[in-house]
This record gives sequence, structure tokens and C-alpha cells, in this order.
Amino acid sequence: MLLALASAGRSSELRALDLRFMTMTDSSIIFELGRLTKSRKKGQKPIKLIFNSFQSDPLLCVVSAITSYVDRTKRWRSVLAQTQLLLSFVEPHKEVVPCTIAGWLVGLMSEAGVNTSEFSAHSTRGASTSKAKAKGLSCQEIMNKAKWKKESTFKRHYLRDVTAEATVGQDGFQETVFQT
Repeated sequence: MLLALASAGRSSELRALDLRFMTMTDSSIIFELGRLTKSRKKGQKPIKLIFNSFQSDPLLCVVSAITSYVDRTKRWRSVLAQTQLLLSFVEPHKEVVPCTIAGWLVGLMSEAGVNTSEFSAHSTRGASTSKAKAKGLSCQEIMNKAKWKKESTFKRHYLRDVTAEATVGQDGFQETVFQT
């Protein structure tokens, strides 16, 4: 869920996160998506998903979560030579497909009390981008994060009414979304 909310990414983009194309810095993890996605066509530059550390709440820190997850799944990876970030927690712990990720997201949403007959895994894109907008992040920054070319796409399909105090985080999208 943290990955989906922090990236405003589709399940297919989360599936494309690959350790071979991951770069770690002191305060972030950057994935370059080598696979073609809905928003990246053949011949275009690879998309980069950047996850920044979130110091104000370690439980919401995507960098810590990714680091911990990679460490905990190291044994599975060495046996099967898996490089995709997200692996099935059911043996034989192979790479997951987008519908598996969507199922995980819907399961978490249901546990949190979200009406999953009304909201889908894809709704995480609207939730995080709407909160970022409500907190004062510019449409251009939101469009860049979600990889939308037109503001009308965001406004027509994703923007929802969200109540939030207007405070933009220093690190942009991710910090703005995770602030309470």
C-alpha cells in the first residue's frame, strides 16, 4: 500500500519494480522501470519511480519498508534468482503479476474499512493525488508524479473531494500525501 500511495503508480508499474534497476541514496530509493507501461511507449525514456525517506513517521517510510522487505526476502531471491521487488508470499515465492498486487491492495483497503465494491486498487492513485492537491501541491507536480500529460485527466478521472489542511511537504508529493 505504501508503494502505491507514495508513487501514485498503477499495479503494472509496481510489478515492474526490479532490484537490478534500483539505486539507493542516503534519503531515497530510485527505480528505473525497464518494462513498457501504459504511460511509457517504445522509444521513450524509462520511467523513474522515486521513493523518499519519511523521517517524521518511520512507519510510513517507504525507503525503510523496501529495505526491510528486500532483506526479509533475500533467502527466496537467492534460491530462485528473482530480481522483481514484489514476490508472492506463497511458495515458490515467484514474481507477482499486476492482478496479484491489485488483490493485495483491495485486501488492505477492505481491512481498513474501505468499501471495495465502490473503490478498487486503482483508487489508490486518486486517493494519493487528491490528498496531495488538497494539501496544496501543484497540479504540475501531481501530474509529473502520476505520469499524466493533461491536467484534465487528473481532474476528470482522479480528483476527489478530500478534507485536508493545506501544508505542502518539503520533499513534495510523498511527504505531502503521508502527512496527517
